[in-house]
Amino acid sequence: MNVSPFIDIHTHQLKPKEKNNIVVLNQTIRDNFSDTVSDAEKYFTYRTFGLHPWYLDKKKYEVGLEKLQALLQENKIIAIGECGLDKLRGPDLDFQISVFEMQLQLAKKYNRPVIIHCVRAFNELIEIKKKEKPSVLLIMHGFNNNKNILKQLINAGFYISLGTAILKEDEKNAHDWRVKINIMPLEKLFFETDDSGENIEVIYNRAAIFLDISLEALKTQIKKNFERVFS
Repeated sequence: MNVSPFIDIHTHQLKPKEKNNIVVLNQTIRDNFSDTVSDAEKYFTYRTFGLHPWYLDKKKYEVGLEKLQALLQENKIIAIGECGLDKLRGPDLDFQISVFEMQLQLAKKYNRPVIIHCVRAFNELIEIKKKEKPSVLLIMHGFNNNKNILKQLINAGFYISLGTAILKEDEKNAHDWRVKINIMPLEKLFFETDDSGENIEVIYNRAAIFLDISLEALKTQIKKNFERVFS
């Protein structure tokens, strides 16, 4: 009997491979463009790269886009990201939107999904999706917001990736996440550890409980999602 792997679609943690798990390393632009993508093959089968809104620099972003395009041409990354919009940190929002849209164009050109960081800019993000009508799939990473925003994202066609937010033990949080995760189409769901250092299996277990399905059924579904989106 084949057992489906646990799949972590977004982590910043360099750590050895575990069992047959699939772990996707995210690397992004900070200050030194030449060191942004490490030689991490012994740890990770898959990697993503993007221009994160926190680290955008009006004097350097073009170098970052060139690096991104080179990685796409060399087929070294399976997705663009994380990239996106953040109203609490980073340069002015208009500049963030401009660079995000440039990355969407590259995603369309090279047919790669996009892993998105978004803080308090969901309306703008949804408007960009309506305007750009990207042919590629957009994944909201580390979703941790309310039910209304979740419904808007689902209706707009976004995939949703959940992380450690669903692990908080208090009763209200557990109730809220049970409601929210059951709104999400299972075929558009992923899980991640981001920068937490948490074990991806713990996140899967909590999600399976909230969804009232077996852990293996959940793993099988996420594997199908991964193969479809990142093929």
